[in-house]
Amino acid sequence: MKIFYYGERSVETERFSFAIAEEIECFNSLSLLWQEISNQDLGAIILVGSDISLTDALSLAEKCRNDFPFTKVMLSRQRLDVEVLARAIRAGIAEVVSSDDPTAFAEGVKRVRDLIQVGVRNSTSGGRESRKARVILVFSAKGGCGKTTISINLATTLSQKWKVCLMDLDLQFGDIAVSMQKNPEKTISSAISMGSDIDRLGARSMLTTYSDNLDLLLAPNNPTDVEFINGRIVGSVVEELQSDYDFIVIDTPPAFTDFVLKATEMMDVCFLITTLDMPALKNMRVVLDTMKALKLDMSLVKIVINRADSKTGISAKEAENLIERNVEFQIPNEINVSVATNRGMPTCLSVPKSEFSKEFNRMASSLEEWFGMRGTNETPKKSFYRKKSK
Repeated sequence: MKIFYYGERSVETERFSFAIAEEIECFNSLSLLWQEISNQDLGAIILVGSDISLTDALSLAEKCRNDFPFTKVMLSRQRLDVEVLARAIRAGIAEVVSSDDPTAFAEGVKRVRDLIQVGVRNSTSGGRESRKARVILVFSAKGGCGKTTISINLATTLSQKWKVCLMDLDLQFGDIAVSMQKNPEKTISSAISMGSDIDRLGARSMLTTYSDNLDLLLAPNNPTDVEFINGRIVGSVVEELQSDYDFIVIDTPPAFTDFVLKATEMMDVCFLITTLDMPALKNMRVVLDTMKALKLDMSLVKIVINRADSKTGISAKEAENLIERNVEFQIPNEINVSVATNRGMPTCLSVPKSEFSKEFNRMASSLEEWFGMRGTNETPKKSFYRKKSK
């Protein structure tokens, strides 16, 4: 899939070409560019240079959307600001990158190529892909139970076989970016300016690539943005991303906010996290009672004890009696976890043979079994649907 540059050849194109290790063909004539684009049956990418005005770039994107649906536009700017990003997204521009950030450009190219390939496949199959991501909610009754660590390691483990999006819905205090050492240049805050116009392209434009099979949707840089992100926005973003992934793992704050309630409506499984101490177990009972009051299907809720081998004076069996629920998974307490987090490397990758990592492999295998998923990236033989509460 070719990349074409519209603008004057400059250091910018050389820098970007080096970043992706392939040649970028340059055009300073629109007529010649359109002639070349019309010969690309399987789609192409147009990178609009930073010397092209935003107005001309938006017009170019509009023509692509109308006349060349398998050609996507990326925009290079010397300075990124919210207004440019908002106007670009509304016009259908797939990615906006800084002219001096070749790494972001390379990551953007990968996402745009994936998007084009999905569109080409859908056009030949007559509609959107049949794949629809299973939504995995990771929730804890109180802070400090390790839900972010569990979310990261679960998503990373699943991504060894499946296409996964890890979403940080702890909008005020989310730690996924710092834990995975990713600069949160793109966050869910971009959805605020989209309003009711969130579409598949807009949702994908907010993602940060972590690995080939794992993308991140990071929490806002500005915690005050949480005031403008509601359940409708979260629901739209998740829905638009579902056809691009096998799993969406959502890390949540320890509270039933508007957007968390929306996520619970969409979840296929909820891993409810606790530790073996009385405050956490007491709050676990409160959360379970709240979920029942909300008439959620409690069969979707799976209990996970984190740091299960800690010497707290409470056993897992006693915890089961206290919360009146069976414990599905027990994650051991290991020093490797803190070391890996400080290095920005999920424990399941840095110490794959540890007991900690083995429990995440068991969680991933259980999800595959529950959803009827048997092979790598294959269409599941059966779907796992939520039962309607009586």
